[in-house]
Amino acid sequence: MASIDVLFLGNMLGLEIAGIYTVAYSIGAIIGIVHDALLKVWSPEFYERIKNADILTKIKLVKFTYVYMLFSLLFLIAFMFITPYVFILMVDEKFFSALHIIPIIAVGLTFEAFRKLFIGYYYNKGKNWQIAKITLFSGMLNAFLNYIFIPIYGIDGAAYATVLAYLAVFLITLKKLNKIEIMPWFDKRSLQWH
Repeated sequence: MASIDVLFLGNMLGLEIAGIYTVAYSIGAIIGIVHDALLKVWSPEFYERIKNADILTKIKLVKFTYVYMLFSLLFLIAFMFITPYVFILMVDEKFFSALHIIPIIAVGLTFEAFRKLFIGYYYNKGKNWQIAKITLFSGMLNAFLNYIFIPIYGIDGAAYATVLAYLAVFLITLKKLNKIEIMPWFDKRSLQWH
């Protein structure tokens, strides 16, 4: 996504704006790095549990998903609060205009982390090609949205395009998931926390 954004920004608004966006995306990508690390730790456990999961195991997986998403949102809020203080210490003054874009990118990468929580179900059922189709769609959607948004919103348009593309891919992944693996997302037992 970042490459598509930078390509459009460079061609439409110039290399300086593309550089500012690259700095913002690099800082916002910390969200993605943290989630990728956590999900790599979780993946072996997930695959072991989902292999022959009974209803109680599925309920535990659903509860884990809800808790992970809640903590992801809390992490996002903390990240948004802390970032301005760290950003000023880390980045040259000429890139300070990138600061307002970082939270937008962080929201998009949080949606991407949510999506990654669910792709294990696809892999478990051998539906890798569906992940590839959804990923290809996200790139095309991001390119289209960049083409529309950058002339209207400038550098912010690239960030908005990224958020909307990641949100759309997350929602598509969720929608198709129920055809792949039936999980008790709204079972009363999944929603109880004791």
